[in-house]
Amino acid sequence: MMLWGKARDYYEQALSLNTQSEALAELSRLLKAMGDTKASQELMMINLRYASNQLKPLPLP
Repeated sequence: MMLWGKARDYYEQALSLNTQSEALAELSRLLKAMGDTKASQELMMINLRYASNQLKPLPLP
């Protein structure tokens, strides 16, 4: 039996130390599975902004 609350705490602690894309994605996935869709979507938006900031600048229209 998995302790989902403990898993959530683990990911939140990881994020407090370093906002890593993988930890954001995993916490988002866990929250969605736990039924917290709103929090999951908010984290995915943060993850998307983080990933966008890592892209090399390109000329855009």
